[in-house]
Amino acid sequence: MSANDQASPIWPGNNPRIVAIDVVRALALLAMAIYHFAWDLEYFGYTEPGTIVSTGWIVFARLTAGSFMVLVGIGIIYSHAAGFKKRSFWIRLAKVSVAAIAISIATWFLMPQGFIFYGILHSIAVSSVLALLFIKMPWFVNLVVAIFFLTGPFYLKTQLLTGPVWYWLGLSLYVPPTNDFEPVFPWFGLVLLGMVAARLSIDYGIREKLASWRPDNVWIRISSFFSRHSLVTYLLHQPILLGLLWVFVFITGGPDPTPGFVNVCVRNCSITRDKQFCGEFCGCVTRELKTQNLWDGIQSRKIDINNDQRVKKIINSCSFPDK
Repeated sequence: MSANDQASPIWPGNNPRIVAIDVVRALALLAMAIYHFAWDLEYFGYTEPGTIVSTGWIVFARLTAGSFMVLVGIGIIYSHAAGFKKRSFWIRLAKVSVAAIAISIATWFLMPQGFIFYGILHSIAVSSVLALLFIKMPWFVNLVVAIFFLTGPFYLKTQLLTGPVWYWLGLSLYVPPTNDFEPVFPWFGLVLLGMVAARLSIDYGIREKLASWRPDNVWIRISSFFSRHSLVTYLLHQPILLGLLWVFVFITGGPDPTPGFVNVCVRNCSITRDKQFCGEFCGCVTRELKTQNLWDGIQSRKIDINNDQRVKKIINSCSFPDK
């Protein structure tokens, strides 16, 4: 920290909250809630299967998660610019770590085939510890290391690091399905980029300008509230959204899944067959699934549509209706 920083009336020994950072973090939380709500809508059948894994939504999710990691790096530099605060750092780390473990345990029971073993909270916890190694490094050193972590997955993946004990590194050739995965490579690179940005903002006086911007209106107060309670917001928003949707489905009976099922079927079929055939084929499959009392099992995912022999027989008979 320079002498100018020490003498700044805006930046005394106890670092004030920066409203601009609170607003950015609140926007990231809002983006996260939007993505998870889209996931919930697909889960309850209000959007077509596969919607949430389309290119646009994947990019949206990655940008949202990436913004959190960059903010972690900025926060580490800003919070400890006047000296490393051991107590606050370890308390925060403990809270994030406990929350990460709770997420893993909960998803293990709720969705064992895709449980979250190294999601955004796990990544934030590990990255926060790793960041201590770089907190006093010159910004250009951190930039070089950031590039190494960001590009590492393109040339460092190896069979030697393929296994459950190494998944968190992000250098395995195979990673089992999981609903949230931000490994060290490349995500720690974004934390380092945040540290670089924060360090440069201090060197060039940008931090003081940000700190001097202190508007006071209802939206700023709301943003600051959710930013201050970002961990609680992360943990509670999805149960609340799911609960509200569940109540809505319970009251209304939920959407008719037939149109979405047929649309996805036609889209997949059209890759190899003409549209007229696909329309007739998918209509036939849908009717037969309902006639043979397999429809509800398909919708509840109790029946594996790809491997169930009864489903395969229906697909075969609808593919060759004259045989």
